[in-house]
Amino acid sequence: MKFENDFLVIGSGIAGLSFALQAAAHGKVAIVTKRDISESATNYAQGGIATVSSKDDTFDAHVEDTLVAGAGICHEDVVRMVVEEGPAVISSLIDWGVKFTTSGDTYDLTREGGHSQRRILHAEDITGREIQRRWWLLPGPMKISPFMKTISASI
Repeated sequence: MKFENDFLVIGSGIAGLSFALQAAAHGKVAIVTKRDISESATNYAQGGIATVSSKDDTFDAHVEDTLVAGAGICHEDVVRMVVEEGPAVISSLIDWGVKFTTSGDTYDLTREGGHSQRRILHAEDITGREIQRRWWLLPGPMKISPFMKTISASI
């Protein structure tokens, strides 16, 4: 069996699917998965996603928390880039329809180990599954694009 694609994505977790969505605008994408497209670490991720989303928090505080928790193995420039891009990534997830848990009319931010502020957005206790579920419900590339296909492998 021969496949011709412009992009090969290994894995159907959050990183692979995010890249596949963006790459589909530029060419044919093949996603190679484990047994099933939903079988990924993302699907089983329970916690939440840390990002600065409160007026009581700052990028500098989040960077500092990450560097301290990283115990000297983090590259500060990479940490700063990831932290500062966090709110835009969260906005994209919300635009795609991810339903983070709310408390009244605001997001229910929690505080987890290593964080000095409440900055963890979550979807109850199934955040990863909620993110992955939204991708399969998108009306666009993930469902109907002739530029995307999945190849399941028995691993």
